[in-house]
This record gives sequence, C-alpha cells and structure tokens, in this order.
Amino acid sequence: MYEKMRKLIALLENENRRIVEIPEDELDDFVYYSAEAEYPEDIKSDMEVICDELFITKGMPNRENIKRFEAIANGYKVKPGVVCAFGWETGIICKGNVLYFCFG
Repeated sequence: MYEKMRKLIALLENENRRIVEIPEDELDDFVYYSAEAEYPEDIKSDMEVICDELFITKGMPNRENIKRFEAIANGYKVKPGVVCAFGWETGIICKGNVLYFCFG
C-alpha cells in the first residue's frame, strides 16, 4: 500500500506536469482553487488507477488510506469532489490553492 502511495506522490510531482492558472471567468466553478495541474494522458491514467484502489471502497472514502497518504504526502490532501447520496462520485487531490487531480 505505501509503495502505491509513494508512486502516486511521484506521479503528482512529475516534471511533465504544468500548473495552469484558472481563467477569471471560470473561477465560479473552482471556488477554492485558482490553478490546476495538467498531466500527460499516461500519467493521468496511472494516477486514476492508484486513486481508485487506495481512496474509494464501494463508493465511500477509505479514510484510513487517506490519512496514511496525507501523513507522507508533502502537503497533498485528498477531499471529496462530487458527492451524492450514495457516497463520493469523484475525489480530488489538492495542495494549497492548486487542484492537482480529480479521480473517480
């Protein structure tokens, strides 16, 4: 499990990512974030698989794994994205005012 968490951190910090400021007219949709990370498709695909395995179990957040990840993750936080009556539809990984990844 920790091996997957370390791999996810390495992917989040990949040198091929770009941090893009969110245009002023789109900030209504991103209340808490003023920038987002963009990754190559192969990296996004790998991150999606790892996040689904680690952080969501039957639509519910795996809080134990989220706590473990955040303890070693250099400031990255895992939070709900879109939530419905059945649980998390999506989750996000953020750090400061940057949205790094949306999964689910």
